[in-house]
Amino acid sequence: MFYSMKRLTFTIIVFLVYLTLFGQDADSLQVLSPEDSLLIQQLEDETGIYEQDTLKIDLVKLRRQITEELDSRLQPQRKEWFRWWYLSENRHYTSLKQPVLHIRKEGFTMYPHFVESLHILQSERSFYKINSYGHHLNLDSYDYDLPITLSSSEAGLGDWHHSRGSLVIEKGNTPLSDSLAFSAGVSGINGYWFGNDDSSANLNFNLRYRTPWGNIRFIHSDWSEEFDGALSFLPEADIVTRSGIEEIIKFEHSAFEAGLRLENTKTAGIERKQQAFLLRREHSGRLLHYDLSAEYITEKTPADSSWLVFSAQADGNLLSLKYNLDLNYSGKNIYFIDTELFLPFYKSIGITGNAWFWKNDSTSINPVTGQLKRYGAGLAWRDSLNTLEITGGNQEDDSYDDWYLETYANCTFSWKQFDLILKNWTFYFINPNLQSQTEAELRYRLPYNNALRLQYRNRYYSEYLNRYDEYIPSGIWHDLLIGVQITRRFEIRFEAVNITNNLIFMGQQQAGYTMLYNLYWYFIN
Repeated sequence: MFYSMKRLTFTIIVFLVYLTLFGQDADSLQVLSPEDSLLIQQLEDETGIYEQDTLKIDLVKLRRQITEELDSRLQPQRKEWFRWWYLSENRHYTSLKQPVLHIRKEGFTMYPHFVESLHILQSERSFYKINSYGHHLNLDSYDYDLPITLSSSEAGLGDWHHSRGSLVIEKGNTPLSDSLAFSAGVSGINGYWFGNDDSSANLNFNLRYRTPWGNIRFIHSDWSEEFDGALSFLPEADIVTRSGIEEIIKFEHSAFEAGLRLENTKTAGIERKQQAFLLRREHSGRLLHYDLSAEYITEKTPADSSWLVFSAQADGNLLSLKYNLDLNYSGKNIYFIDTELFLPFYKSIGITGNAWFWKNDSTSINPVTGQLKRYGAGLAWRDSLNTLEITGGNQEDDSYDDWYLETYANCTFSWKQFDLILKNWTFYFINPNLQSQTEAELRYRLPYNNALRLQYRNRYYSEYLNRYDEYIPSGIWHDLLIGVQITRRFEIRFEAVNITNNLIFMGQQQAGYTMLYNLYWYFIN
């Protein structure tokens, strides 16, 4: 009976999706839909526009602006592909060999507190846009300015108690003032992940007041999380709880930014109170974009400390040379440098070179201590849709000093109504000798911005010793995804996770084969 109901439910879903995809009218700006009536009503209420001709012009402009806004958010997400090994399911994140990352949020340097660097991404993903290059991540506000309320939501269910949900509501003005924009969001996840239930309930509230002299911004965040101790740097803990609040106050002028960040968190009962004072300047020119900042940070933990941080990010073009630089410096024993160059010599084919230096001897700043030097060169193909690279060089860390080979691919090939999207990152070194991750997606574009997706993902590593010198045998992880996109604003995904039913992966217990069902929805209300 149970399986009969599942088949019946699946049949109904398929039938409704078919009617939605193939029974639509043209997505013309001249056709007024029920959604348009909401736009009209809000425009009438908020702007006092009643003339029909003027209203149609504003409506066309507004729909175009909304489309551009959604595209600016969705396209970077589809192209996202980090240059390190990571595993993400249902908004849970972890990594094989914890990557050393430079993460900034609203210009402030973020330091993990007894957790993996990727845990910051897991906690903040629903509320910020992610700009990444190399081994640095920038988390910035979306800054939605339109008068119509935009809501984005995600919801999902699955086996092994997997569930998740998020809702973010944004508006470019408020009844209090046309100059006051706000964003309010909540996100939560739950499910068996690396030995225990991994759960969270996080809040984010973002206010931005526009003045003739600049923006005044206030952000409040609240975390409440619980996860397995294996995902932290507290190996004696079976379950780690993390809770806390964060507040950011900034003045944003076209010439500079000044701000204050206050954090009060507790991880496994260990409290951290951190204050950061920020002065920042960002500028974009024809040849150069740069982002410079200085921070003074004080921290109260079992060992109080304070330090200065200087950060610099730059990218641009000098003649044919393309360059990217990221620097974070707190002293001769605490620094992060990541840089890359690309010089084309025939159309989109060129020579690429990179250097990555990192050192940290303070557990107050980062639970990961040590040093790393990597530099190499190779060949690359880069154009607006495709990046394909093979580089080799030398890497030296606390344990090894040897050559490495790295490949990276993020390519899109189109033919008629089909898109083939291929992504790969492979790294040959020591312990493990080989790390690899691959995603391949076939996308069939239908009329009216609808689409069907079929995606395959895998993660592989050879045998290695973990940070506690425990032997971990090699492993491979496979996922399948089927997605149905209905216009730009709605998508249904069916995911088969860990289809080879691995019960042990990366030395930790796993849930085995799991089915996930997720919805993604942008809507105007």
